[in-house]
Amino acid sequence: MNYPMLYWFVPREVVGFVKFLLVALLVLAVVWLLRSFFKTATTPRAKRIRLIVVLLIALPVVGLLISNDIMEKRQAEARSAYVREAYAHFKQRCAGAHITYHRQVPPQDGVFIMKPGTTATSAQLQDQFWMGDPYDLPNTPENEASGLLYRQKSLPKESWDARNSRGGFDFVEAPHPDQPGKYRRFTLKPTGKKDGKGFVIHEPGSDIVDTRQSRYGYTWDDISTLEDRKYWVAGGRLRVVHLDTGEIVAERVGYVIERYFGATSPTFNQTPWSGARKCPIRITAYSGTREFISTALGTWNELTKEEMK
Repeated sequence: MNYPMLYWFVPREVVGFVKFLLVALLVLAVVWLLRSFFKTATTPRAKRIRLIVVLLIALPVVGLLISNDIMEKRQAEARSAYVREAYAHFKQRCAGAHITYHRQVPPQDGVFIMKPGTTATSAQLQDQFWMGDPYDLPNTPENEASGLLYRQKSLPKESWDARNSRGGFDFVEAPHPDQPGKYRRFTLKPTGKKDGKGFVIHEPGSDIVDTRQSRYGYTWDDISTLEDRKYWVAGGRLRVVHLDTGEIVAERVGYVIERYFGATSPTFNQTPWSGARKCPIRITAYSGTREFISTALGTWNELTKEEMK
């Protein structure tokens, strides 16, 4: 449902008042023209003919204006009802949203991306029925690794890299996309450049390896239904799993609603799903996904306040 953009910014009452003024001006102009029109008629018969002509033109126009106003009111009522239903549906889904840590896991040096994804396209982020995962917005392994590295415990305490991150891992692994049985291991590699304090800056890089070292991994799934998507609602499930036993050690189930229900313009809400409202919301200002995985695997708060000074 792509509603007229005007009503997202201007109250319908204001639009109605402006339309009333325009119609009033139009009526005054018509009255002025009619006076001139009838003054030129020299006989009663000519005046009657001109009156009939005016009525044949005016009545359909008036009928069109009235029917258009009725149709707009019905559309506005239908839109309001749809929005109420959508938020009620979202509220119902949010009742099942949760972040659950089933057991404490000792700090892990690495984590495995069980289901590598790709970056969502603009077309997908505009598609009401794109059955991806708008809650987690899966990304490429390179980008996901970039968010999961920068483990403060392993970096110089005063460096920019350590001071601007919190939880994370020493390495992130993923299946190699082209070489079955091999893996890509992402780690922070020194760039040779230095920050303002003289510490070497690190950036993510990858190596091809034969075996994985991670004991735990994470996987995401879209859990939306067609009923959800009817209301521009979507759900995602993120799980942290023991790779050998399949035990689920942590789970986050979340939902989103696209607040403008797909309404777009060249300068507004161009990729609707990317800015959708979430429940549960992120716990802190840090990335919710990184925080969840790092907390589940013991690295989010592994430094004490004294060590972090």
